[in-house]
Amino acid sequence: MRLAELGYDRATIACLASPVAITGPFRVLSDEGVAAFGAVLRALRSRCQIAEGRRLAAFLSGLG
Repeated sequence: MRLAELGYDRATIACLASPVAITGPFRVLSDEGVAAFGAVLRALRSRCQIAEGRRLAAFLSGLG
């Protein structure tokens, strides 16, 4: 669904990054991409830190 369909005018839509208001789920990675991403995550698992009292229980930092 586009913003125009929801009643937004052209001037408002022109100021926004995208005219899309609502979308459905879509695939970002291919099966091969998912496998490669999983391999990278498994390789980095040893560098994982556990954060106590945080919403994210485990995280990676300083990889760049």
